[in-house]
Amino acid sequence: MEGLMNKPIPYEWTNEDIIKDYEKYKDKKKVAFIWGISLKEVNEILKQSKL
Repeated sequence: MEGLMNKPIPYEWTNEDIIKDYEKYKDKKKVAFIWGISLKEVNEILKQSKL
């Protein structure tokens, strides 16, 4: 089966991606789940951007 599929390429997210999704969903836990990062990291990114 591996011969038929390409291996997944991990997406390199940026702080702007996190901020954009938070503005869209207004839910820090959901954003953390979507991007596979901790809630603490989301809070730090949003604090730096002053949202």
